[in-house]
Amino acid sequence: MALSEVHSDVRLPVSAAQFGVWVARRMEPESPLYQCAVYYDSGPFDTEVLRHAVTLAVAEADTLRAGFGDGEGACIEEGGDQPHRRALSCS
Repeated sequence: MALSEVHSDVRLPVSAAQFGVWVARRMEPESPLYQCAVYYDSGPFDTEVLRHAVTLAVAEADTLRAGFGDGEGACIEEGGDQPHRRALSCS
């Protein structure tokens, strides 16, 4: 069942890989390790095209809207209707 098809208060058990990421984030919350990507290009850059592409990708990928929390002593996956957004400079 896709997270987008259920209410945002649904809680699901996490996979072993998700649990590993959750533990790493709790140990080093300021680390950008799981939030960084690199792409090099030259020439004109259209920020609106990028914004549109990212918006579509997030809308279609449930995992990009999921979050993790503590539930009864265990790590749980929480579905989200809206992704957390933060504007970054593309200059």
